[in-house]
Amino acid sequence: MNSQSINISDEQVKQIATELVNREYMQVTPTAELPQQTNLLRETPQTIHKLGKDVVNWVMPPEISIVEQSPSLMTLAQRLFLWSFIYGTAPKRYLEIGTDAGGSAMIVMSAIKALGVDDFHGVCIDPELRLNQTTRDYLGEYFTYIQGKNSPEIMIEAAKISGLFDLILIDGDHTYDYALMDIMMAIPYVCRGGYLLIDDAAHSQVRDAISYVIENSQLIDCGFMCRHSVSSEVKIPSGRWQGEEYRVGGLYLLRKPL
Repeated sequence: MNSQSINISDEQVKQIATELVNREYMQVTPTAELPQQTNLLRETPQTIHKLGKDVVNWVMPPEISIVEQSPSLMTLAQRLFLWSFIYGTAPKRYLEIGTDAGGSAMIVMSAIKALGVDDFHGVCIDPELRLNQTTRDYLGEYFTYIQGKNSPEIMIEAAKISGLFDLILIDGDHTYDYALMDIMMAIPYVCRGGYLLIDDAAHSQVRDAISYVIENSQLIDCGFMCRHSVSSEVKIPSGRWQGEEYRVGGLYLLRKPL
């Protein structure tokens, strides 16, 4: 992939910005009702890119190669979304419930490395951590591992390490009861404005656990962020979900209100 540079002088940047401000803020009077909480998004931390000396250089970060190389079981669309979401929101505190071989953690770490953030910390919870040394070396000192089945005690332990989390990725046991418990236990440990990202949301039991949470909590339903799923073309033979096609994959996003 060839990198491209857009050559714009500082004076041109200021002129363009001035014209935009005049057009968008000075020349047009709003007719729709204005929000009362005008400071709502102003208080949200942002990663600000300042326009450099005489050049804006948008180059694809080499760290994105980990999207393909990581041992994650996610579909390509899920991998790309996770990387972009981390790169876009720049979370400082990240929790992963269900780590397995560490593929998704590697994708998260690669986006953090591309950002150049040095105050990030992640926590991984899994009853059987299967990270090899290469993966552990890549994640380095930025991640802490807790081996065990997720529980209130383990969530407390994770919070003691990092405090409240900006983003929690849930990819644990996919049975309805455990998926529901994972989500409900995670809610108190998400910071205001923080996110819950739920993997395998196409799985029927995970899907219904998400639906229950949406109906019985104050979380903001952001919907399916990644609709790509994988079908085995096998029908569920009996029980509550009898006749449904067995699927995995998909990412669903919930947010705690500010």
